[in-house]
Amino acid sequence: MENDMFDFTKLRRPNAAEQREQEQRRRADAIADDHTRRLLRSRDALRVTLTDHPDARYTIAGDRAVHFYGDRPNGREVRGVWYAPDHMSRDEFDTIVAGYAIGATLDLRGYWKPFNGNSGTRFTFVAQFVKAADRAEPAERKSPQAEIDAFGA
Repeated sequence: MENDMFDFTKLRRPNAAEQREQEQRRRADAIADDHTRRLLRSRDALRVTLTDHPDARYTIAGDRAVHFYGDRPNGREVRGVWYAPDHMSRDEFDTIVAGYAIGATLDLRGYWKPFNGNSGTRFTFVAQFVKAADRAEPAERKSPQAEIDAFGA
């Protein structure tokens, strides 16, 4: 018995070039969405001088994170964490982590997050953007595009 309702000959699969184009478009959209989300979460700025080597860690969910330990310009100790975007490769992540050393001064943009523990509440700075402090200061917050340009993304 022939099925007259569906004409499966009209269905086609994308060729290799079309698949590559779709993958590139999907990746570009993911990068843009991630960057916009990070801009919206960047409420505070923090300058930190590293006093210990940064730790590259992985969460149970498989996210990659870099934990920073250092001092603020006023001498207070601070902890920070930066989560790598999903679209970043392992090699890119390892290169970034290898570039941070004790004594490096970093500018972080992000927000403060409280963590409750046995010794009370501790705040960690969740960085959305990290850059070396010897670069130019970020532009004033005018638009998301100005923020993107300021961080060289």
